Amino acid sequence: RVAKVPTRVDAVIARCLSEAPEKRFQSLAELRRALDVCFAPKKTVMWIALGVLAVVLLVAWFDHRAKQSAASPQEATSTRPWSNSLGMKFVPVPGTKTFFSIWETRRRDFAAFSDKNPGTDIEHAWEQPEGNTSPDHPVCLVNWLRAEQFCAWLSKTEHERGTLPQAMRYRLPTDIEWSTAAGLPAESGATPEARNRGLGPIEHAPYPWGRSWPPPSEGIEANFAGQEAETVVPPFAKPVLRTRDAWPWSAPVGSFKPNALGLYDLSGNVSEWCLDAWNDLLPDKTVRGGAHNQSAATVLRLDGREHLSPTRQLIGVGFRVVIDVGS
Repeated sequence: RVAKVPTRVDAVIARCLSEAPEKRFQSLAELRRALDVCFAPKKTVMWIALGVLAVVLLVAWFDHRAKQSAASPQEATSTRPWSNSLGMKFVPVPGTKTFFSIWETRRRDFAAFSDKNPGTDIEHAWEQPEGNTSPDHPVCLVNWLRAEQFCAWLSKTEHERGTLPQAMRYRLPTDIEWSTAAGLPAESGATPEARNRGLGPIEHAPYPWGRSWPPPSEGIEANFAGQEAETVVPPFAKPVLRTRDAWPWSAPVGSFKPNALGLYDLSGNVSEWCLDAWNDLLPDKTVRGGAHNQSAATVLRLDGREHLSPTRQLIGVGFRVVIDVGS
């Protein structure tokens, strides 16, 4: 409350902010008459109230707009994502023709696909992972082929509903798009393997916390294998880092701070399948980002890569979806 502003003005403000358009004032003149009733003949107080009301309305409008999803993918910004039919949120990544999901594909998202596309028995491993299994944890134990099927299913479903423009489609990010989303400079090499061969020493590589190794003992905004994971990670993942967070396994998406583009867990939590083959000879697919059960500098660095058979299903590997805007 502002001193000397009568309680009656609360009703005026409430009417201005009404969710029902027909209950709001329909013109400035109607609003002025209502305020005259409240304040006449105290014109000074009336103008104070008008100023207060203007501030309240502006704050409410900006807050409402910030909470709203963009009307279409093309209108999305880093602070105002576009939400699809599953509630997955997407933001643009400058330098690419894509919109990135702000977080890794959640268990709730994959469940909607799996219900319609059961797959083989082994492809149900994602339903019973070790550790945390809330709907908002990233799905893991999903191979590259199933991740691709998810993207195709979601594209078809939303094309039919009219949710996604026909010229656009969901897919996995390419290795170069992933690097761009991570804020890395252009890299040389025709394949992910070739680009990985050109990496510099680990001591000055780009990490989520900066360009230094080993990492600091606190303040890392990424879910890697720290002290909390000592008893759950396999021997090959040791020694664990000096850091400690609240999640021995994966964390719910969005538990750590996003990067400058509004993307969460691009590094850490679960590693992410990319679209690319590792090289021109192997059928293996590229994996980026490092995971909750990893602590080696080679995979924690933002420019690091791994490769796996497209049929592998690992506890530390999930995927992130992008929207390809087409030509």
